[in-house]
Amino acid sequence: MVLTLERGPANTGAVSSGRNESLNEAADLDRYVNEALTFAHEKSRVEVLREFNDPKGRFIHGEQYVFAYDMNGTVLALPFQQGLVGVNRIEVQDAHGVAFIRAMRDAATRGGGRVYYVYPNPAAGFTEQLKLSSVVPVDDDWFVGSGIYLPHMEANFTQQEKDTLMHRVNAARDFARQVGRDAALAAFNDLTGKWAPGSDYIFAYDMNGTTLALPHQPEVIGTNRHGFKDHYGVEITDWEISVARGGGGFVYVVYLNPDTGYEALKLCYVVPVDDDWLVGSGVYSTAV
Repeated sequence: MVLTLERGPANTGAVSSGRNESLNEAADLDRYVNEALTFAHEKSRVEVLREFNDPKGRFIHGEQYVFAYDMNGTVLALPFQQGLVGVNRIEVQDAHGVAFIRAMRDAATRGGGRVYYVYPNPAAGFTEQLKLSSVVPVDDDWFVGSGIYLPHMEANFTQQEKDTLMHRVNAARDFARQVGRDAALAAFNDLTGKWAPGSDYIFAYDMNGTTLALPHQPEVIGTNRHGFKDHYGVEITDWEISVARGGGGFVYVVYLNPDTGYEALKLCYVVPVDDDWLVGSGVYSTAV
């Protein structure tokens, strides 16, 4: 069955309210980050980082703050974790294996963007919750950003789900290498075949962003999704390509769940088949 994307069930109560509130906060977040960027361009780097690292400075809005990293992943500003200043965090992963510092750095090198990750929320007793951060490059050497939490979206994925996901994607990669690209893509796009069982479907893109396999949305096949943004403005295809080019890994997206017909938070795992294209799949969590 080919599905049409919907935003979410009509009567989701607190979830719907949380979604709308978070969308408004995301717009405010971009403005806040751009204010920090303007300040960074107006002052010397020493002055700017001193201000960003001041827990009582002008950029502290309640529990919201500006962070800064260089393009190698070294912390330049973290006002509430100043012991990490000077530490390289490029390989740091969240609870589900998402390398979020690297993802933010990659988004900054593309000119800026948004990234999801799971992080302790001080306002919720340091419970780990999904966070949406916006980053922009100051110049070629460093970037600034800030984030908001999305508590209405539960990022709960078991180790068994992640292991099964990795096995499914690695099997699809091995299959593609064995039978060749054309035969593999025909199989991945076959809704009656083993590679498209509902939400467990395999997708594929080339490294330029062209859609190669998306069995529940055949109208998208052949289109280029470079710069394609999900519900919260995250350039998910570019993120997936970046991770695949680095050897593979996990990525969060908000995307259509063919089992429900609604968008939901999805933890994807992507790997390169070769230098030209990637395959991936995901496991869904909360409806958006």
